[in-house]
Amino acid sequence: MLGGSWVHMTSHAPAQSHGTPLVLRADGVPLDVLARIGAGVVTAVGDKRSTWWRWNRYAEAARQTMHWRFASAEDREAIVGLVVEAAEEASVRLAPPNLASSPAAFTRAHGTSVFRPVHSTIFSSEAQLAAEDQLRASATNLSAPPLSADGLGQLAHRLEVDCRLLGGDQLAALAAVVGSGRALDVLVGPAGEGKPPP
Repeated sequence: MLGGSWVHMTSHAPAQSHGTPLVLRADGVPLDVLARIGAGVVTAVGDKRSTWWRWNRYAEAARQTMHWRFASAEDREAIVGLVVEAAEEASVRLAPPNLASSPAAFTRAHGTSVFRPVHSTIFSSEAQLAAEDQLRASATNLSAPPLSADGLGQLAHRLEVDCRLLGGDQLAALAAVVGSGRALDVLVGPAGEGKPPP
């Protein structure tokens, strides 16, 4: 065990008190360090996506530990696996639980149903879910001043003066957004369909 010799961590490698990199074994990484790295994995994955699978966590855990020195390839695999598990503990499971147990003939050795693919559970984080709640609340907040028909006409004229001609469907989409009174509104359209300029 590393005990008190695990003093600090850099983005590249854990170090001993005299600054030399540790050679890590699977049973030598403290649980609090694993939890800290796992939380960092969740943060990094959450910066790129709103939901993730085990493989996203695994790729990020491997990236964050790539500069560490391991006693063996087996120790590397085991420690990365422990970080992935710690990241799962720091994530929010989005898949519903099994409501009924499968018959033994349809159950894997570790207890999961053969009808649910291995590692198919989708995860997110408390931060992601809180951000989505905030967006939903803003989308139902009708306190923004809606633009009047006259104001919309003036805006369309100003865009035409700037050589930004709007088609009828674009003008209708713009009118729906600026006239909704929502604090946050969303305009969805395929790429290249000519959404109105901001």
